[in-house]
Amino acid sequence: MCDFFRMHCVMQTVMRSNCVHVGSVENAEVVPCTSHTAAISSEHSYSILKNPRTLKRDAAMLAKQLNSCKKKLKTTQQTGRRLQRRVELLTDVITALG
Repeated sequence: MCDFFRMHCVMQTVMRSNCVHVGSVENAEVVPCTSHTAAISSEHSYSILKNPRTLKRDAAMLAKQLNSCKKKLKTTQQTGRRLQRRVELLTDVITALG
């Protein structure tokens, strides 16, 4: 009964004030918190501060930009290979004539 009463008192304290319960019921420690988001982010490592839809939209936009950059890189590399081949052919022509 004592543990239940102690847990009930801690929960009432947490609910009345903007506090976070840290530790087990036996050594209950109540830590004041500045905001609700700070309490969540300190308790959970998996919490996010942005809206999931915004994050999904940002991820889709970044994926689109990545694909665009990959295409540009591919065409630039292809242009470089073509120019290198042209230089080799013209070098062969010059050595054949000289």
